[in-house]
Amino acid sequence: MRNVLQFLRPYKKHLVIGPGFKLAEAILELLIPLMIAAMIDQGIRTGDQGLIWRYGLLSLLMALTGLACATICQYTASLASQGFGTDLRHTLFEHMNHLSLSEIDRLGASSLVNRLTNDVNLLQQAVAMLIRLVVRAPFLSIGGLVMAMTIDLRLSLIIMLTLPLFIAVVYLIMSRSIPLYRQIQQKVDALMRHVLENLTGVRVVRAFSRRAEEQKRFRSLNHDVAALQIKVGKISNLLNPATTFILNAAIAAILWFGAFQIEAGSLTQGQIIALTNYIGQILVALVVVANLVILYTRAYASAGRVSEVLAVSPARQLLAFDQAEMPDGGQNRKTSRTPATEEDRQSSWLEFRHVRFKYPHAGAPVFEDLNFEIEQGRLVGLIGPTGAGKSTIAWLMLKIWSLDEGAIQVFGHDLEELSPAAIKEMI
Repeated sequence: MRNVLQFLRPYKKHLVIGPGFKLAEAILELLIPLMIAAMIDQGIRTGDQGLIWRYGLLSLLMALTGLACATICQYTASLASQGFGTDLRHTLFEHMNHLSLSEIDRLGASSLVNRLTNDVNLLQQAVAMLIRLVVRAPFLSIGGLVMAMTIDLRLSLIIMLTLPLFIAVVYLIMSRSIPLYRQIQQKVDALMRHVLENLTGVRVVRAFSRRAEEQKRFRSLNHDVAALQIKVGKISNLLNPATTFILNAAIAAILWFGAFQIEAGSLTQGQIIALTNYIGQILVALVVVANLVILYTRAYASAGRVSEVLAVSPARQLLAFDQAEMPDGGQNRKTSRTPATEEDRQSSWLEFRHVRFKYPHAGAPVFEDLNFEIEQGRLVGLIGPTGAGKSTIAWLMLKIWSLDEGAIQVFGHDLEELSPAAIKEMI
């Protein structure tokens, strides 16, 4: 997880400035219902036009100030989230290019593509919401409850009784939907893997007339993804109707009991309006908190997937062949394979000694005790059907794959002892 969080360091200022302005907007938003209550009770009831205009202009000024604060927060959130996503995506792509074929095979090419796109985009969205809503939503929930209690403690008990029911509904929906989101990520990985396999092996699929079988397999995987998306959509869509019902029931209860208090003279019409505004703010903010929990649960899983890739250390023998590694910067690289010393001239150009190699997850090794020798200046052709191991020999010579047993020597030097620049010079 630290591998991902370190990309937030260049945006520390944004992580402070953005939530700060959003907090200021939330404070102004909590004060506006009080202004409206004062306008109703002190201005409209008494017919004081000047007071109404003053409170109205003050409310408008507060709203415009809140809009300016929200705009600044949105701007800083966009800078931080887009910059974070760009940096992470660039580093992740560069890191993937240094992974060995065995590491790529273990992680899965389709999964790597999915992590580079969907997972990074989700983390980018999480950073934006961190600045925009993580401070604002809890503050509105708690602040709205405190403000409601200052107006009327007895009616605010309705809000307190509503909260456990609201939290229970949110918990039930989240407990059903979050595991489904994780399954969707796995299904999308499988679908991406199938698509990549068909695109890279399209000639083989057509040559062996496997198009019908591959299409059937794709439809099955696609149907699984769609079925899960529909299922989680049905569950998640219950959140807004359920919370809206609870919100309206709470407002109706406040209006019902508030009417009796207005008749008794212990409560004013403006205070009732303020209480309904506060309960709306509280429950809407709680819906946002619930959505944030879902988002950050998914983002946590995505961060783990991205961190897993960044934590993989490329093998020593699989370092990139940079031009800077060459003595002359690669400008005058020798094209001759002539050995440099008399001792090298007496050695074979290439020799495989008791080489054993098996691809990851393969049932049997490609080579078992492979031995051959090629002298300098001699041409040798490797002929065989697909899967015989022709390309594998070339990859082993370039140290793209690591040997299970045995050794490969070039001009009498063990391949494991040679630097990438030296291998590139001779092969």
